[in-house]
Amino acid sequence: MFPSEIADAARSAFAQSPARDSPDAVLLLKRNGDSLGSWTRTPASEEVLTVMAAVVLGSIETIIETLGGACPEDLTIEARAHRLLFKKLEPQTVLVMIGPKTQQVRALRRQAEQLLKQVPALRAGITASAEPSKIDRTQKTKRRGRPREHEPLLISR
Repeated sequence: MFPSEIADAARSAFAQSPARDSPDAVLLLKRNGDSLGSWTRTPASEEVLTVMAAVVLGSIETIIETLGGACPEDLTIEARAHRLLFKKLEPQTVLVMIGPKTQQVRALRRQAEQLLKQVPALRAGITASAEPSKIDRTQKTKRRGRPREHEPLLISR
């Protein structure tokens, strides 16, 4: 099963590494917040992590697009004691690496590339389907005269 592949690869790569040298969490998710696999160093809610990662990514992309920019293929964010790396694997699939702020961006990128090599399905493209969406991005709207594919993010319960 695909979700276990990413978890197994992350576990084998990072579980025995010192915390300062490896990520605290690895998430593979659909842009709508559905999880395709995850690993965390300590117990954490996979649902909360994946949905909030999708919200953060969607919000930043909306800000960039509103200012007329193109969305990047990867993105890093520094937040207090953590550094987050978002790496698009295909239009609707994202790999998220969350590590300590002491870990350099290039180290997170290198670790993401190592995971991509360990799990061939990631490089080939994700074909796994996820559970029903928790975030709806299907509405079409217009902003500042430009057609938009979706509303920023609508969280439904």
